[in-house]
Amino acid sequence: MRLLTFITKGKAVIQGDSLRCAAPRANDNRRQCNKLLAKKNEQGQIAGNFRCERCHQEIEVKLAPAREDLAKS
Repeated sequence: MRLLTFITKGKAVIQGDSLRCAAPRANDNRRQCNKLLAKKNEQGQIAGNFRCERCHQEIEVKLAPAREDLAKS
């Protein structure tokens, strides 16, 4: 079964093998926080509740199975 990663709370981005905070910085709104939150596990997955140490944003990441009806179209 193929699992997809969904960021369900907060602003974050998955870059390569890591999850990084994507909230705007307090001192410069044009830049992202970009703090490393977590790295992928051995199966290449990231899931859980995280809190950015720099900007204190709460981030939630979930894994869900891919929908077969959408994958075929």
